[in-house]
Amino acid sequence: MHQHQLVSFATKYQFFDSPNRPSEPRSFTAARYAENMLSFLSPVKKIRKLTPGQKRHLQEHYRTEYDIPDFRDEDLANIDEQVEIWHRCRRDNTIFHCAEYRRSNTTRLSHLARIQQLVDRNATRSSRTHPEVFESKPFYVYIQFFCVHTFRTNTHMLMYSQYRNVTEHHGLVEDVGARNTGFQDIEVLESLCAKVPGHGGKSYFVDDQEVMEDRLLDIIRVRGRNRR
Repeated sequence: MHQHQLVSFATKYQFFDSPNRPSEPRSFTAARYAENMLSFLSPVKKIRKLTPGQKRHLQEHYRTEYDIPDFRDEDLANIDEQVEIWHRCRRDNTIFHCAEYRRSNTTRLSHLARIQQLVDRNATRSSRTHPEVFESKPFYVYIQFFCVHTFRTNTHMLMYSQYRNVTEHHGLVEDVGARNTGFQDIEVLESLCAKVPGHGGKSYFVDDQEVMEDRLLDIIRVRGRNRR
C-alpha cells in the first residue's frame, strides 16, 4: 500500500479528530501546561491505586525527569501510589483518547499517537568513555490512560502508554509489535495516528499529512545526495 493510499484510507474512515469540536464542560490543566494549550477533558474517573508494575514505571519516569541517581531515594521510595484518572487530553485543537475510553465496537484508533522524546544516544555505552548526548526521537504509542499525580510538590499531567516497535520502508512505518510500557509527560504528544492494513497481513501507521510529506522529502533528499 502506497503512502498516499494510506492517507486517503485514514481520511475516508475519519481516524483523525476534527479540529472543529465544541468546548468541553469539565477540564483540568496544571499551571505549567497551560501555555502549551494542554488539558485533560471529561469524563474523569476517581482516584486509582497503581499496580506494582505501574508504580515501578512511575518511579522510573521521575528518576529520569528529576535526574535522581538511585531508586533508594526517599521521595521515590515513598512515592504516592494513587493517581487521578482522566480519559481524554486536548492539545491545541486535537483530542487524544485512551484505550480505557474506547468503545468495544469502535473503528477509531484515536488512542494511537506519535510522541517526541529526548533520548541519550550513548545510553547503552559506558558513561566513563561516552558522555550523554541527547537527541529528539519519534515514537509510536498506544495510550492506556491519562492521569494527574503529585511528586515533590509538583503537579504532573501524565499518560501511561505502550510503545510500539516499528520499521520504515520507503517512508511507510510498519508496526512490528509491542515494546515496553511506561509513563510519559503529556508534553511529548505530537499527533494522532491511524493503524491501517497492508499487503501480506502487515499493518502500517499513518501520521498526519504534514509528517508524512516531510518523511518523503527526507527520502528524496537522501537519494539525491547518494546519486552525486
